[in-house]
Formats: sequence, C-alpha cells, structure tokens
Amino acid sequence: MIFQLLFLFSFLADKADPETAKQKILNGEDAQPGEFPWMISIQYFFKNKWEHSCGGAIIDHRHIISAAHCWFNKNLPH
Repeated sequence: MIFQLLFLFSFLADKADPETAKQKILNGEDAQPGEFPWMISIQYFFKNKWEHSCGGAIIDHRHIISAAHCWFNKNLPH
C-alpha cells in the first residue's frame, strides 16, 4: 500500500503551488522535476484540486519519513 501511495505522490508532486512555497522559503532555489527523486510531496484533495501538505523522504520501498506535524495538523480538511 505504501508503495502505491508513493507512486501516486510522485506523479502528483508537481501539482503543488510553487508561488505559495516561495512565500515561506528565503534564498531558496527552484528544483527541477526529478532532481531529488528521494523526496515526495504529501498532498490532499480539497475543492477539486491537490494541495501540498508536507514533504517526506523515501527510506525504502515500504517506508517514508516525515515530520509528526505532517500527520497531526488539525488545520487540514479531513
């Protein structure tokens, strides 16, 4: 199941709004799609579009590591 979600997230990672992210990152640089293949975008579907919620890193084919607030954010729609 995790692999299927990872596979799905890899295709949806480019759906996040980069303009929103730029407002929170100082002196950052744009990354090209596929430049960091071990990183994923954890997203949720809300009001007919995918929204980036958090990031994660691939550990192996069954595990992803992310911060605790990625899963316990009470501000996200359920």
